[in-house]
Amino acid sequence: MPEIRAAQNATENLRLQAAARRLYSRTKLLDGLGLTFSLALALAAPVIASMSDRAGLWVAALAGVWLFASRLVLAPIARRVQRSAAGVQDSFDAAVLGTPCGRSLATPVSGEEIHAATREVDLDRYRNWYPAESTSTWPLSVALCQRANAVWARRQHRLYGRLLTGATVAVTALGITVAITNAQSLQTYLAVILLPSLPLLLDASELAGAHRAAARKRGAIEAALDEFCRAPDPATASDTVSAAQRDLLELRSRGPLVPDWLYRLVAPRYDDDMRFAARSATTP
Repeated sequence: MPEIRAAQNATENLRLQAAARRLYSRTKLLDGLGLTFSLALALAAPVIASMSDRAGLWVAALAGVWLFASRLVLAPIARRVQRSAAGVQDSFDAAVLGTPCGRSLATPVSGEEIHAATREVDLDRYRNWYPAESTSTWPLSVALCQRANAVWARRQHRLYGRLLTGATVAVTALGITVAITNAQSLQTYLAVILLPSLPLLLDASELAGAHRAAARKRGAIEAALDEFCRAPDPATASDTVSAAQRDLLELRSRGPLVPDWLYRLVAPRYDDDMRFAARSATTP
């Protein structure tokens, strides 16, 4: 993979990768703002309800407004930025891996916008993005890089989906516990505890399901590339890598995103695992 190693560390391609990360971070910030405010409402509701049912009703009303605002205002903006990020990432892959650009699934980003997003970024952080240390050549070299991306994302989606499921259960249990402790009626529980928690419960349960689905789809890409890597067939190589790239772009453009804090937490271990697997796949 010498050509991939050199291409991914070229300044213009490092800038593409940095811009994609910056745009994805903006998307995650918007998503995170929505989820954080929903969490604040869900955690505040039991405390406020234990002090005043009237105040709890105001929190419930605020939760109802937030439920619509987050979905009608924040979510469309976040998805638009995400499509731009996916477009830049796809341009990086096209330049580094030689894969076709799927412009119909992503939003084009101008060179000026890419430069503006990376003006003060340390590009060295994005060196060696793909595990390109082996001597494999096309098409195996490209398939191994695509596989590495699919596996990394699958593991992240699966982990975050479990965390979201646990958070949903914990918040629900907290509300029920507070209601029982304060001997509140079912009507009071529904109005001043459950209703303020609905934005979080709805977002978290939907996100957990979306991340589980994304993990399964990434796993399907991984399985297809594993099969190809075991017995690379030049006759089907172009179709295989093109199909994988198209599926990856679809998920990058429209799929759920893992927050940056979780990415930073798992990145050192995942990176080591990724490079070990890439070396093992090309070791006789």
